[in-house]
Amino acid sequence: MVNDVIRDLPVICGLFPEEISALLEVEPLRGRQIFAWIHRRRQASFDGMTDLPAALRETLKSRARIWNAECVEAVRSEKSGTVKVLLRLDRGDTVESVLIRDRERVTFCLSTIQPLRKAPPRQIVLDAQEMQRFLVGVENLSGG
Repeated sequence: MVNDVIRDLPVICGLFPEEISALLEVEPLRGRQIFAWIHRRRQASFDGMTDLPAALRETLKSRARIWNAECVEAVRSEKSGTVKVLLRLDRGDTVESVLIRDRERVTFCLSTIQPLRKAPPRQIVLDAQEMQRFLVGVENLSGG
């Protein structure tokens, strides 16, 4: 489980570059760089944002966190190659996802315990991004 000190830090995934800049009290250029690292490069930690000065990366770790989930379970089917992941979000919800590989395509299914019509669109996108990040990690670790 994410410890309480870290849990109290704001999550920046899902914010626009200008919101990141304002929240983290950094220049607009830095907000754009951080946004690109999260959404284009799928970076999961400030340490990996190598075009930011090392001192700034250390400061950012005390001001915010990128994601708000922990992987509870990840299972890969030996027979089909399907990958199932269960995440627990800070708010207590769970998000389940399945990555189904077919010959020429990949299908990504996302399920939350909240009915989609009640979840704000930004939260649905955030949940999908978090699942994608975890699935990519699972795929890399399992040779998929």
